[in-house]
This record gives sequence, structure tokens and C-alpha cells, in this order.
Amino acid sequence: MRNINTTVKNYSGQLLLAHPLLIDPNFCRSVVLLSMHSDEEGALGVIINRPLGKKLSDFDKSQAGLPYADMPVFEGGPVATEQIIITAWQWLPEGNGFKLYFGITLEKVGELMEIDPFTQVCCFMGHAGWTSGQLETEMKQPSWVVTPVVSAECIEGDLKTNLWKKNIKKVDFEYQFLVDTPDDPAVN
Repeated sequence: MRNINTTVKNYSGQLLLAHPLLIDPNFCRSVVLLSMHSDEEGALGVIINRPLGKKLSDFDKSQAGLPYADMPVFEGGPVATEQIIITAWQWLPEGNGFKLYFGITLEKVGELMEIDPFTQVCCFMGHAGWTSGQLETEMKQPSWVVTPVVSAECIEGDLKTNLWKKNIKKVDFEYQFLVDTPDDPAVN
């Protein structure tokens, strides 16, 4: 059951999982949350499983002592790596989806937290982007596997390599044999 679904025209709000054989260091074993995808505009998202081990105030000293100074920062992707992107998501009460807020201000974070204190918020340095048709071409190679976000555990929790392993194993039984291969096959 490979989930390389190129018939869908819009992957916004879904996850891009790096194919187990993708060795590009920018994306190896990455989980990208797509905020936007269209035939005309291409795609945009952030890598959600690469924590930098730093907080917002480490990058923006003006935030020190303010309410969101301790917000974790992740490597969002290889594009515009000096730009901080704040992203938030709220789970819908029905439990069948989430609302994504991408590129928001700290003021908006405050508003969202007032409405729903369980809002998940992260900061990203940079983002991942694809021009029109580029992502679809890469999916055919295959470099990426697309999968829907079906529950909070798909995008929350241990936001390191385990997030990629957990998600990719659910997509295809064959991937279970590839997820533990070393980054450098010569080390095997």
C-alpha cells in the first residue's frame, strides 16, 4: 500500500515523508508539514522533526522575558534560513482534522492560546519550498511519500528521527525494512 498518491491535486495540510532511500542531507529522514500546495504556485512547508535545541529568545533577543521566549525552534528547511516562521495548529473538536496557522505573529499566538490553550506552537528557521510541478516530479522518483495527518501523534511528541520512523512505517510495510538503514551505507 504505497501512499505515493499523485492523483490528489492539493497536498496542503498533509505530511511529506522523505522516502527511506532519499539521501539529500537537506531532507534525509525529514517530515515536512505542507502549509500550501497548488499546481500553479508549487508547495511550501516546514520540516517538523529537526529541533535545534534552542528557544525563540536565542534568535530574537527582544523576546527575552516575554511570554513566548521559551518557544522551541526547529530547522524548517533550506530556504530563507535566517527567517523565523511561527506556525500553530489546533485540533478540531470532532477529532478528524486540524486548523493550521502558518507564518503568524506572536500577537496571533496569544489570541489562539486564549481561545484554545492546547494550541500547539513552534518556531522554524527557514522553510522548504518547491516550484510548480517540482514536488510532483520528486514524488515520482520517488523522493517523497505523502500521507494525511490523521491524529496528533503524526505531528506531535518526539519531534526527532522517531517521528519520521513512526510515520513512514505506517505507510508501507516494505519501508519497515529500510528505516533502520544507516545514513551512510558504507557503515553497514
